[in-house]
Amino acid sequence: MKLYQKLILFVLAATAIPLVIGLAILKHNEDQLHKRLLAARQESAVRLAEVAGREFTEILERVQRALGYVDVEQMSPEELKGLMGIVYKQSEDIVQVALLDAAGSELVDGVYLD
Repeated sequence: MKLYQKLILFVLAATAIPLVIGLAILKHNEDQLHKRLLAARQESAVRLAEVAGREFTEILERVQRALGYVDVEQMSPEELKGLMGIVYKQSEDIVQVALLDAAGSELVDGVYLD
């Protein structure tokens, strides 16, 4: 094999091998970064869901405590509408109130912000 052929093979080996290794390292680091970002997003979503769940539970408990003092079965439609207005105004987090029967039909018109 002539010297210039050996030189060409040496140059190819000297540049190609580090390039392949560098690309493999780059791909590995990219995969690791993707996994870390995904884990961080999942952790944020879990924390957000926990906070939203706690707030939702607090709102429902406040409404349940407020409604525990009344007997809705004995109320007229006007009284039920007034009760729903009280529940609606109880918290800024409540944006709509409706009273439904077991089948899901409205017993009286709902209360909500127009």
